[in-house]
Amino acid sequence: MKRSVAVKHVRELVQAAATQCAIAERSAQPWPLQEVWVAGDLLGVDHEFEHGDVVLVFDLPAKELPWLALHPVADWVAQLLGLAKRPIRWSYRPRDWPAWNLHDRRVVRVWRRGEESNEVQMQILGRARPDMFNLTEPSDDEVLHQLTIELGAAHEHLRFVVDRYWDPQWRREQTGYSCDDVLWRAAGAVADLADAVANLDGCS
Repeated sequence: MKRSVAVKHVRELVQAAATQCAIAERSAQPWPLQEVWVAGDLLGVDHEFEHGDVVLVFDLPAKELPWLALHPVADWVAQLLGLAKRPIRWSYRPRDWPAWNLHDRRVVRVWRRGEESNEVQMQILGRARPDMFNLTEPSDDEVLHQLTIELGAAHEHLRFVVDRYWDPQWRREQTGYSCDDVLWRAAGAVADLADAVANLDGCS
């Protein structure tokens, strides 16, 4: 995929986010999406790559949106933004955690609720000038601290899912989701975070 195509899709999803936010505010309805950040190959110098990466930050507590967890509100927003139809890989973040995460340590914000899209950053994305990005990138110590917190949250989420896995009521509540997928994601999050923490801890 060409960089220009990826940037076009990012611009479109940011415009869609702003439009949906305005609609929600006019009707006095909640709009959970707070920010959109760009990550991955879009922050490099290549003009062709497999896909773009974005991070969506939601007004949701961390206990509801730990790493890899499915969430109906977040998935509803992703559907409104047409993410599944775009050559873009996305991840979710709760309001209390930084936008950078296990896989995307370098991020640039391109939209915040109540603001227009960050046109300056959009143009820099199109020109592939990482030296000009308003980049957010944590230190190894910051990442280790944050991922340790997230590992604890992931353990709690996995225990929650395991304890309810055979509960009929809980299974009925997983509307639109496979219970096996919910369990796999919870276990995968623990494994991913544990590996990342061990690797960072071993380097410190």
